[in-house]
Amino acid sequence: MLVWRFSASLMRKRCVRLLYPEIRFQSRVFLDSRTRFKATDGGEVDIGEGSSIGRNALIIAKNGHIAVSNHSFIGQGCVIVADEQVKIGSHCLIGEYVSIRDQNHRTECSNVPFSLQGLTTGPVEISDNVWIGAKATIVAGVTIGPNSVVAANAVVTKDVPACSVVGGVPAKVLRKITPTIAASDEKVA
Repeated sequence: MLVWRFSASLMRKRCVRLLYPEIRFQSRVFLDSRTRFKATDGGEVDIGEGSSIGRNALIIAKNGHIAVSNHSFIGQGCVIVADEQVKIGSHCLIGEYVSIRDQNHRTECSNVPFSLQGLTTGPVEISDNVWIGAKATIVAGVTIGPNSVVAANAVVTKDVPACSVVGGVPAKVLRKITPTIAASDEKVA
């Protein structure tokens, strides 16, 4: 069974490389067989060493760049869309059905349909060691600081400071995370 999974994953990576030359990934990356990629108009996707992308995740780079650093996990059903840039740091955990988008529809004119007003974009940066709970939404122009947690179902519309737990709609800081040092006789998992 292990040999089959390895060879299936290897075949999946080879197919992705042939079908999508604008998607680059390191050798030890897990891509579920139902992960979907789309790169148009010069869009690019980079996936780092030891990262994993779950079932039914949708990664779309429309003239933008999506970069997932080493050892990060993107859960099933996630949607990541870049018209400009989405950066995900290393050792990040992104729960199921999270939406990360670096664009919004314009809404300036009430007499023009929203679909015809175009888009505004802003880069999204998720720093190292960030945990984003299931069904959270990250909107354009947001930076999430390192060692932070975004609660499930939160809508992040503003920057998140480092070492913070945020939650709610719109997300606000619920508490700070204080670094602790384990005693020498404690076991670290």
